[in-house]
Amino acid sequence: MLKNYWLTSWRSITRNRVHAAINIIGLAVGIASCILIYLFLQHELSYDQSFSDADRLYRVTSDMSLNGQAKKTALSHGPLAQTLTEEYPEVEQATFLLQMGQNSLR
Repeated sequence: MLKNYWLTSWRSITRNRVHAAINIIGLAVGIASCILIYLFLQHELSYDQSFSDADRLYRVTSDMSLNGQAKKTALSHGPLAQTLTEEYPEVEQATFLLQMGQNSLR
């Protein structure tokens, strides 16, 4: 029975080569897109999961406007970390991220 299905499929593919090629390429692109989206989402959702208290970690981002262009970054400055720990009792510890230039760590 399975051999019959394969034989019928093969005959259909050989008769309608262009139609079959379009279908196979479309299926390949669809599967590849699904895999890439899954891998991207898995990476994004695994942020800071290596820590034992990952459910208690938060990331502060900055929304800036420079010369009329909106920019979102994950960088913050030292005074922000100090202000968060002093003014918000819910914050136990805080740190800041600072982007260094490419030539700074040579």
